[in-house]
Amino acid sequence: MSYNHLSTFERTRIEVLSKMGYSTRRIAKQLNRHHSTISRELKRNTQEIYQAELADELARQRRLVCHRPEKKSEKVIEKPQRELVQVGTKVNAVTTGLPVGTPISEMAEPSYLQIGANGLPTNYKSVINAKATAYCIPGGITSTGKRAQTGYIAVDPKEIPYGTEMYIVSADGRYVYGYCIAADTGSYIYDVDWTVDLYMNSEAQCRAWGRRDIIIYVL
Repeated sequence: MSYNHLSTFERTRIEVLSKMGYSTRRIAKQLNRHHSTISRELKRNTQEIYQAELADELARQRRLVCHRPEKKSEKVIEKPQRELVQVGTKVNAVTTGLPVGTPISEMAEPSYLQIGANGLPTNYKSVINAKATAYCIPGGITSTGKRAQTGYIAVDPKEIPYGTEMYIVSADGRYVYGYCIAADTGSYIYDVDWTVDLYMNSEAQCRAWGRRDIIIYVL
């Protein structure tokens, strides 16, 4: 029977969700994995607290100790990479302009922001699981008086105050919106739970983004 090892992204999701108090079964449902897989992962790789980067390293060390054939190990690592290329090809990044694996936001990251080896922030205050749509108003002005650009996003200021700094990634790991600031709003946002609107550089990018589940790291 084949077994697919947990990816770095999945382990990061486990770390975030466990810190939020999710049960093993609830985490498993979020990741579309069997609950025994999550339970085994937490038991094997938790040292005081569960950390994704440490869990990756412990799993790698166990594979070395077991002396698994190198080719088999390579297949486990390379398979998600091939899938990622296929996803990028399907979206057609050249046509839409949506970068894959690099931040969409063109806003300069602050010096205090630390990004781990998994591509996610290591220093953040809280995490929000949300949904995001996209919009584009070339030459427009945000509700806070700033020139609209990637990195300034629309929020419900009652939930996420203006000026809040964040780092956003899509929940499926395909896209990184990156560093951004709450600087705009839209009337429809008030009627939807935990939804933000991400500024893009073109309508084509907005259509390519559509509506996606995201993870917001509040900095």
